[in-house]
Amino acid sequence: EGIYIQDIFGNYKSAGTDIAFHLAKTAVNFGGVYSNGYFNSIGSKLGYMGVGFSFLKHNSISVLGGYSEMNYDNINRYTGYGGYVNYNFSIQKFNLRAILNYGSPQYLGTYRGVLNINSSFNYKISKYTYFTGNYTKQKTLKSEIANILFSNVDYNFDQARLEYGNRI
Repeated sequence: EGIYIQDIFGNYKSAGTDIAFHLAKTAVNFGGVYSNGYFNSIGSKLGYMGVGFSFLKHNSISVLGGYSEMNYDNINRYTGYGGYVNYNFSIQKFNLRAILNYGSPQYLGTYRGVLNINSSFNYKISKYTYFTGNYTKQKTLKSEIANILFSNVDYNFDQARLEYGNRI
C-alpha cells in the first residue's frame, strides 16, 4: 500500500509505502517515507525492513530495523536508527517471551529515544500451581534536533518479579 500527501499550497509533500508478504512460515515487510517540509527547510526520510519466522517447532522471532535521516535548513543533518526484536518459545507447560524496542534519540520512527526491554516466563507446575517471572526496563534517551527538544524526560525504570502461586 502507499500514500501521498500534499498541502493545498504545495509547501509540504509526503509519500510512503509499506509492502508485506508471506513465504511459507516467513513474513517479510519493508517500506519507507519521504517528506519535504515547509519551504524546503525540513526534509526527512525513513526506511525499514522486518522479517519474522518460526523455527525448531517451538520458537518464533520477529526482527525489524529502521534508518532515518532529517535535514534541517539544508545545513544540519540528523541520522537515527531503531527497531525491535521479539522472541517467543513455548513447549508443553513452559513459555518464554522477550521483547526489545530501541530508537536512537534522532530516530524518526516509532521508538524515537527509547529503550524498552520486556521479558517473561511462565511454568505450569500442575493444573492450579504455577511459577512465573518477568523483567521490565524502560529508559528514555534525551532527543534534541536543531534546538527542538522532542523529549526531555529523564525516565529510567527497572522491575523484576518472581511469583509462585495457586490459581483457583
